[in-house]
Amino acid sequence: MKRPPVLQLMILAMSLFCWWPANVYSQQPGVARVESTFDQDQVWIGQKVILKVKVAVPGPFSGATSFSLPEVPLTTLFSVGGPVVSSEQVEGETWFVQTHEIAVFSQSEGKLQIPEFQVRFANRETFTGPAQSHSGQVPQASIDVKRPAAVPDGMAIVTTTRLTVSQQWEPEGGVLRPGDMIHRTISQSAADQLALALEPPSRASPSGVRAYWADPEIENRMERGAFECRRQDSVDYVVQSAGLIEFPALKIHWYDPQSDAYRFTELEAKVFQVQADPAQVTTGVASNRQRRTTMLVVGLTVVGALMLIVVWVGQKALVRLLHQLRCLLISDEDLTIRRLIRSCRANDAQEACRLWLEWNRIARQRISPSVPMKAEITEMWEHRYGASNEESWDGQKLAEAICDYRRITRLQRTSVADDPLPTLNPTSGHVC
Repeated sequence: MKRPPVLQLMILAMSLFCWWPANVYSQQPGVARVESTFDQDQVWIGQKVILKVKVAVPGPFSGATSFSLPEVPLTTLFSVGGPVVSSEQVEGETWFVQTHEIAVFSQSEGKLQIPEFQVRFANRETFTGPAQSHSGQVPQASIDVKRPAAVPDGMAIVTTTRLTVSQQWEPEGGVLRPGDMIHRTISQSAADQLALALEPPSRASPSGVRAYWADPEIENRMERGAFECRRQDSVDYVVQSAGLIEFPALKIHWYDPQSDAYRFTELEAKVFQVQADPAQVTTGVASNRQRRTTMLVVGLTVVGALMLIVVWVGQKALVRLLHQLRCLLISDEDLTIRRLIRSCRANDAQEACRLWLEWNRIARQRISPSVPMKAEITEMWEHRYGASNEESWDGQKLAEAICDYRRITRLQRTSVADDPLPTLNPTSGHVC
């Protein structure tokens, strides 16, 4: 069945409407038209791409056109220079056109979507008529952003056809002394890039040096339609100690899309020799000599005082005094445990049993022996009061078990002292 001509024309008009690019937006028919297109179909991560925004009005423009650029994750947008003004014929009328360029740098891999954003402009119906303000929406645009195969996943990269890096040292060499300052300047420049995208140098410094970094100086400029950016980092190193100071080599990575190469520019390492100040060396030697003399005088004074005490109060009184000092520094429980360990190592079951009971009395039943310790204590009582011969008892294992118990108990006391909260539902130990 043959379709009527009118129906064919309607189908053709609908097809043309669906085919019309989605990046063309008309705010008000007959008043303005806004379009947005990328100048490329795909781009590398970190590479500059231009989003062209075309604003067309039926009369001459008045004033400046402004945009509210959107915030896109891992992406930077900013307007480039002034618009290119032209004209075109729309339905027999002359429309004035402004073409704006917005530079886009993205580190986001995959399909990059630039959402709609607002544009504000004004125009006149005639060259002498009043200005009328308008606002519209720049339609969304998308582009494929790919990661070069040589660039590691998840790594931000500077994509440019040219990157130069240089450094300057003041002084460049010679002998330094503690307190001297070294000034270092690292300069980077790149084509078709943003200064903020340039990789900042590592701020690590060798030992014996204190670093004071200044805020980086950045500059973006356009020369003959080409981007050029510059970044300069300055740091002052203050030498603190004598010796050999080595600043390692510095690598700046970047990707060259023309040669499809993952490159790096390396700044060579720098070594400085720092000698000690002779005055400080002399002062240090004199200080060490004075310290040794002071220690010798103090030691002789203590020995002389002890000799006078022996002569004045007698040897027995001095022994009693030392014993009293020892009792003040060591608790009764620690003394009892030490004597118990000595009795076990001497295989004296009778004395060991007596000191075990004394330890329980002092500790007030707070002893929680381990399973091996319980077995050795039982064997000690069997040799003391059972059928076994008391002289055949070997107390070495019990002495080792008691030493392990003291070590574990001290660690537990330390951990409890560090805990600001008390133990919930404490359990008391029992005596085997």
